[in-house]
Amino acid sequence: MKKILILIYVLLSTQLFAQDTILIKNVNIFDGKNEKLQEGVDVLVQGNKIQKIAKNITQDSCEVIDGQGKILIPGLTDSHTHIMWNDNIEYLVYGAPEGYSGVLAAVNAREMLMRGFTTIRDVGGPSFGLKHLIDEGVTPGPRILPSGAFLSQTSGHGDYDPKEWYLSPHFTGQIDKAYLRGWTIIADGVAETQKATRDILRGGAAQIKAFGSGSITGAHDPIDVTEYTIEE
Repeated sequence: MKKILILIYVLLSTQLFAQDTILIKNVNIFDGKNEKLQEGVDVLVQGNKIQKIAKNITQDSCEVIDGQGKILIPGLTDSHTHIMWNDNIEYLVYGAPEGYSGVLAAVNAREMLMRGFTTIRDVGGPSFGLKHLIDEGVTPGPRILPSGAFLSQTSGHGDYDPKEWYLSPHFTGQIDKAYLRGWTIIADGVAETQKATRDILRGGAAQIKAFGSGSITGAHDPIDVTEYTIEE
């Protein structure tokens, strides 16, 4: 099997290479659309865009990478991942020290980038901070399309309170730690779900993760239940 050289310079969310010019020599390109490879070509990358693909490209004052005849592909996209969910969810929400999940997520983000993933759709979790650090070039990682907090009904997929018997924050007025840490928002009824959705979007979410069914990880909801009404 031919070795694959993954192009991680093209679709990076980080600006680390924004001012660089890179010339990748002698590669066979798979563009994700055509079955036939473009063989024996060079690729000129300026900033984070491909400027030219041709044979025998010459360019002054640039970094040159010898592709050694390997296969060059576009950056990969993981369309369903939880970059912050790197341990037992109840521990992350209620037991882990502050910053624990974020540090692990930064390590995982770098590893994902090195595996060729240049974009991830994070479908739930407090990943806004990591996204900003990657965008600013502070730490390496793929472009993150964040969802922010999970949207869940009381006793739903995102209700992680481990206690079997408790009074809902609706009655006690207490703010759940899962909300404070950005993991989940419990919302019931049309008005609450609408406001929660707007709050999540205000925080910078690219999409909304709403739980509409039961789970295998939830503390209170069997997998075969239907959650939220059509109106909600």
